[in-house]
Amino acid sequence: MSEHLNLGPAPRPATGADLLARLHAAAVADAPERLRLQLEAAFTHATAEVDGADVSLDLDATGLSFDGLFGDETGASDLVPTRDADVRETDRGTLRSLTVRAHPMHVEGVPVDVGITLEGIAIRWVEVVDDGTVGIDVAEQDAANPVRGHVRIEAPQAETVDAVRRVAEAALAEQGVTLADLDVQLTSQGPRTVRAEGTARIKKGFLGAPASASATLRVDDALQVHVEDLRITSSNVIVAGLLAAVRGKVEQATAKPIDLAAQLPPGVRVTDVTLTAGDRIGVEARVG
Repeated sequence: MSEHLNLGPAPRPATGADLLARLHAAAVADAPERLRLQLEAAFTHATAEVDGADVSLDLDATGLSFDGLFGDETGASDLVPTRDADVRETDRGTLRSLTVRAHPMHVEGVPVDVGITLEGIAIRWVEVVDDGTVGIDVAEQDAANPVRGHVRIEAPQAETVDAVRRVAEAALAEQGVTLADLDVQLTSQGPRTVRAEGTARIKKGFLGAPASASATLRVDDALQVHVEDLRITSSNVIVAGLLAAVRGKVEQATAKPIDLAAQLPPGVRVTDVTLTAGDRIGVEARVG
């Protein structure tokens, strides 16, 4: 079985215009109704090139708005129309360049500035055994020829915190918990270190009290993420006791550093990461 990007009937697209038309059709056909207009708009300024088995894609998402991507079963994954099926490989090529830009796009009401450029991604052309349709799948990357590129994502902190508050309020409300007066502040303490501090009032049933939390997020030279100086508590003794159990679970989940490099496929190496947190928060990474 292979989870691939299905492009419809054979033969495979031989021109950029044909590839773009097929990507457009697949994205819109599989998308939830609430995302279709935005996906239609995403292809308005898109361009593609096909050179034999090699492909280049340029997508401009400036001005698009995506809401409801979190908290239900139809989320961000719906933006990529993949299909799982038995396939046979017909050819191998390279995604020579993939460019995605948005200056900005809106996600859950937050203006997000995006700049992604990746080069040299190994791909394979496939044919579905059952119906003969064709598609593209990511191939195993040759470690000697790694993917190269640059990723930058940035958004204003105030709007981002407000979006997090809305999502958190909705999620906690389903459990009978009311969250109010949430205030979160992210502050840079170096090129790879961010300090997070937050306060809120929480209420469940007759019990209500202020709560506070803080932690430091640090990325080391080996690109491992460490969560340090974790604190979750309340001035109310009863609430503090309840939060101690939450703190214990978080400490257990973050006891070992998260190895970013281990999450990537062979041939994809992140060589540098920069975190910023001030009026705007962002992450910048170099690949290759």
